[in-house]
Amino acid sequence: MNKKNIKHIFLLFSCDIWKSNMSLTCAAITRSKIKHAIVRAIHRGDMCYENEDISITRQIQLFRKDWKDKPSERLNDNLLFGFIDTTENGGDY
Repeated sequence: MNKKNIKHIFLLFSCDIWKSNMSLTCAAITRSKIKHAIVRAIHRGDMCYENEDISITRQIQLFRKDWKDKPSERLNDNLLFGFIDTTENGGDY
């Protein structure tokens, strides 16, 4: 398999508070598209970041800061009603 042709696919799922009953809401080949999908979901109230009791504007600010600095495990810990995953596609067989 040619590693140069492998593409990372970033997946965003909506889910319950326990990260179960997941439903795929977005798949993209760039992290920025997933980031924008999460911001839109927070803005709509479909997902929350860190705490449901803080303002949507603050949740988005915290998410954008963490997006730059934190690994996806930390993002998933703080993302309520959502889950980020990655997979690979492509390559020569």
